[in-house]
Amino acid sequence: MRKRVYIALAIVLVAVAGVIAWQVTRPQEREPVYQGKRLSFWLYEAYAGNGRNGEGAEEGMRQAGTNAIPTLLRMLRAKDSGLRVKVTELARRQHIIEIDFARAEGWNDAALTGFHLLGSKAQSAVPALIEIANQNISPPSRNDAICALGMVGPSAKDAIPSLLQWTTNADWKGRMYAIRSLYEIGAEPERVLPVLMSALHDPNQIVQSQAVWALEEYGPKAKIAVPALVEFINSSNGFPIRSEVVRVLEKIDPEAATKAGVK
Repeated sequence: MRKRVYIALAIVLVAVAGVIAWQVTRPQEREPVYQGKRLSFWLYEAYAGNGRNGEGAEEGMRQAGTNAIPTLLRMLRAKDSGLRVKVTELARRQHIIEIDFARAEGWNDAALTGFHLLGSKAQSAVPALIEIANQNISPPSRNDAICALGMVGPSAKDAIPSLLQWTTNADWKGRMYAIRSLYEIGAEPERVLPVLMSALHDPNQIVQSQAVWALEEYGPKAKIAVPALVEFINSSNGFPIRSEVVRVLEKIDPEAATKAGVK
């Protein structure tokens, strides 16, 4: 008798979670279809399925082109309601019916896969990506929107002012993605280098590393950052990324590296 009750409860939880998931992810626009399946299915499988159906996602995106942008933006805006999170957690605790629940974060990340495949063709999505990042629907949604701007590349230059602001985000991932997108877009050195030099002192080592890599991308154009790099090297005391900073300094200004005694 008790087992039947558990089974019934499991079925109810799965059904409720499924309905909520459908409400969250159902298409609000005419979504591109490839081989009889929605584009969002292919993208989610490519991301959440450990690379499963990656070829389907690529071909689906190739055929859809910029018509995929409304779908990608919808996926970026996906957010799990408090009710869905609770029901999903309860359903996961039961072991009678095994089911994989698609969380909103997975849809956000799958959208990022789509923008990666679309690249510079997604230029028309830049204003909407900025808006999504500013809305801060959820940390994954915001960070994926920031990252997607970098994937658009130089065509996303209109996002530079917003990206500069996001480099001071309270979330270290937001700061990291903003820095990455700035150099992927190719922002002007005079606007970005002060931010990168400041990021060398970021409390998060990953953000520091991202700043160092960005400085490397600018090469000799980043000579203004030489004093900051030398100071970092002299005060790092064997800090894990010290060797990376030395290498970048040598690339930016070999003579300064020699004078600093790091060559």
